[in-house]
Amino acid sequence: MALVCPYCAKVGLAHVTSMELPAPGIWQELTLQVLTCPNCEFKLGGVYLESRAGRLDSEVVNHSAYRVEAEEVAEIEARIASCPDRRDKRCTCDAHTGFLEDYTFGEPGFQPGFRGRPPPRPIGWDGKP
Repeated sequence: MALVCPYCAKVGLAHVTSMELPAPGIWQELTLQVLTCPNCEFKLGGVYLESRAGRLDSEVVNHSAYRVEAEEVAEIEARIASCPDRRDKRCTCDAHTGFLEDYTFGEPGFQPGFRGRPPPRPIGWDGKP
């Protein structure tokens, strides 16, 4: 399944850049992403969470796209680009430590949020909040 653009409603947001971060709680994988719509070129924040606990066929994935101000998207891209190893969730660079201080990810009952707050309208698989 693909994510839907909240602006033009086209299916299939594309990955621009990303960074692995330490995963909270039940999650084994957390990736902070910048996504773009190939149709209208709008950029969004993305969070990918994956849990592989339990049986081999019990993988759980939460992949969400969020409306984020253009300035913040540019800041996220710049911070990710400044990291010497974006795939190392244990990296202690300023980008990794800064994201963990500035953002909230995957707390029980709380959608991943940008700037320490839940986004006003998360976009799900079908484009509905």
